Amino acid sequence: MPPELVSSWFSVDDYFNISLANLSSLLLLIIMKSYSIQNKPKKKTFKRIKFYLVLIIAYLLLIFLIWLFFFSPVFRIKQIEFQGMEYLGENDLLANLRQASFEISGRSLFRIFPFENTIFWQAKEIVKLLPQENILIAEVSSSINYFQRSLRVNIQERKGEVVWCQLNYHHCFWVDKTGVVFREAPFTEGSLFVRVDDSTDRTLVIGSLILEKEQVENFFAIKNLLSDLDVSLYNFNFSKPENQEIEAILSDGPKFYFSLRFKPNEFLRPLLELKKDFSKIDYIDLRVENRIYYKP
Repeated sequence: MPPELVSSWFSVDDYFNISLANLSSLLLLIIMKSYSIQNKPKKKTFKRIKFYLVLIIAYLLLIFLIWLFFFSPVFRIKQIEFQGMEYLGENDLLANLRQASFEISGRSLFRIFPFENTIFWQAKEIVKLLPQENILIAEVSSSINYFQRSLRVNIQERKGEVVWCQLNYHHCFWVDKTGVVFREAPFTEGSLFVRVDDSTDRTLVIGSLILEKEQVENFFAIKNLLSDLDVSLYNFNFSKPENQEIEAILSDGPKFYFSLRFKPNEFLRPLLELKKDFSKIDYIDLRVENRIYYKP
């Protein structure tokens, strides 16, 4: 198309209007850019202040919650109640409980918090340690009342099943059903308590086992067998631990020789049949499984 025809399409007013529109757009763009530059730091500053403010509030809230749950008296145990004691005193148990809590807290993440706290206090784990802190305790259980903020500890003390006397050292001890030596005992005679006369040179102390675990079970099986026979047991004699044998002396009747290597339950029925002749028998030997030997 010829140039003169192109120029004829636009008048002077058209050029003016186009230039004015372009100028207006340019001015608007400059104004908007200027506004953006001026306000950008303000937005950043406001966001930064808002961020730090939220952070401070969250930090203060966390500190308050830690104080509330761990250190305030709101969730602390106000009362500790012990039940089932016969020989133990509450003061001793409290001391044992606190010592056990120190042992637990010393190897946990909660070592800095008071042991009386009812929420994060590891009551079950701590109470489980009580038998280790006090040999008189056989079993324990506990419960926490969160509304009353109280702890109840049920104590089951060890019960003496036999009196084990070391004749060479003139010491007697109470022994529970698990074979644990837990308290000193007087030298007793008669059928009120079962006594074992130990003439070996070994030394027993509080907390030790009288025999190996399996032998302890077999010994109490022997004791139960004699009880089922309804005989008057005077005492047991234990002199040769290497033979794993024990002798039972009756107040009126034959001696019994038992092995500590096995339980004698299988002998109950034949012994009941033989019981009518006990007065004529000197001793009964049950040291071999499935065999009964006796001497008239």
